[in-house]
Amino acid sequence: MNRTRIIFTGLTVVMLVLLAAGGYFLISSAAAAREAREQRDAAYSRLQALYQSNPFPDDANTERMNQHVLLLGQMRATMTNALAQRDVPLPELSPSRFIQNLQRTLRDRLLPQAPIVEGGRVVPDDFTFGFERYLVANAPMPAEADVPRLAQQLTIVENLVGEVYAAQVVALRSIEREVFEESVGDRSATDTRRSRRRSGRGDTGGAAATSSAPASDLYRSQRFTLVVEGRQASIGTLLNRLACMPMFVVSHDVEMRKKADDLRPPPSAEQGAAASATAQQPVSLFAQPQAASPATPAAGSPAAAEAEISELPPSRRLVSGREIDPVIEARIVLDVFNFNREGI
Repeated sequence: MNRTRIIFTGLTVVMLVLLAAGGYFLISSAAAAREAREQRDAAYSRLQALYQSNPFPDDANTERMNQHVLLLGQMRATMTNALAQRDVPLPELSPSRFIQNLQRTLRDRLLPQAPIVEGGRVVPDDFTFGFERYLVANAPMPAEADVPRLAQQLTIVENLVGEVYAAQVVALRSIEREVFEESVGDRSATDTRRSRRRSGRGDTGGAAATSSAPASDLYRSQRFTLVVEGRQASIGTLLNRLACMPMFVVSHDVEMRKKADDLRPPPSAEQGAAASATAQQPVSLFAQPQAASPATPAAGSPAAAEAEISELPPSRRLVSGREIDPVIEARIVLDVFNFNREGI
């Protein structure tokens, strides 16, 4: 009897535990399902509200955005007009007047103002500054429609050459302008120039090898190329002066090449001995008696070579530095911008 009651009691306890666990899991599942349904209904409500909402801004926001657009347009026009004040104007000249102005500019300003640097003039007497097609014998007259831009390029070249002179470079080897004109009598030269471009050779007609930046409704640009020779300091000065010009000038590309080695080997022991033998030592009347010098090292020994080289003057001991800075050939590609004015 007691055994049967114990078994029945155990089974009853196990059944109650299973019922309690099942009820717990059932309640948890129902709560999770209810929470998921609430989230679904909320998302569906938000989606319906989004579908039924008005996507267009109200009048206040529209007015505010219009004010912002107007303000940004005024800011852009102000900046563009400020930049346009640095533009080089387009003079209205006749072809013959332009040729006279070109010859007078070269004769009275560009060639006479060339400085003498390191014993030589920066440009030779027959330098044409990129306008050789109008300065040779039997040169063609430019088209009347091309004269304003040619006169503008002449002004730009004069300003660029002025900065080259002020930087004290050793030489101005060439200056190339963007050739845009093409006269009827110059077809053969144009064909020759195109064939040289295809073959990879330079253009002797003064045309820039690269094209300028693409024009837009806000600005247009013209490309010029300078090839100069000078010391490192003068090349750096030239680049800084070009960046500070009143014209809006952008350095598109700079290529530098040293004309000589910038390292000089130290003098040999024999050269040091010869320099020491020929050097004159100043003698002071008030000099104190000197103690006897130690024995002179044997000729050809390391100690003798070190002593002989160290007695050289400072200018003979230099192997590198600004004092023996070689001449640098620099090719500078420039874009000169002109900006279109806008009304406010």
